[in-house]
Amino acid sequence: GAAGGPFKLTMTGLAGHTYEVEATTDFSTWTVIGTMTPDAGGALSFTDTNAANFSQRFYRTRDTQP
Repeated sequence: GAAGGPFKLTMTGLAGHTYEVEATTDFSTWTVIGTMTPDAGGALSFTDTNAANFSQRFYRTRDTQP
């Protein structure tokens, strides 16, 4: 992402699964900011339009399937 703009996260995952996108500024408190479902090829994409409101922000994804 560009400084002061949105941040785009892309990754691959398992088709048919749902992934939560979590964000933090301190690695202690994680907040779910969205969900993603991969296309048939496993591609995932999420844009954090709120990223510009933070001087730094870190992301992780979590597969919500058991």
